[in-house]
Amino acid sequence: VSAPESYALKDPEGEAKHKIKLSESLRRAQLSSRKLLEGHSFYVTKKLQQSDKFTTYKNVIQSAGGKVSIYIARPVFLSE
Repeated sequence: VSAPESYALKDPEGEAKHKIKLSESLRRAQLSSRKLLEGHSFYVTKKLQQSDKFTTYKNVIQSAGGKVSIYIARPVFLSE
């Protein structure tokens, strides 16, 4: 099995354009004790929940510390 480091993302054009170094960004992310989406909640509609993409979205959000909930709309009645 190959080492994960041998599959590091490389984008010299993007790094130059945005003035960043992907290796430095990855290193900083690994050292951080806080996850990117920690403390954030994401509400998805039933339509998205039923799609084949829901599991992917949910996994990405949860792996970054976020929470996923299903949004269920409630009717609001306005008085005349």
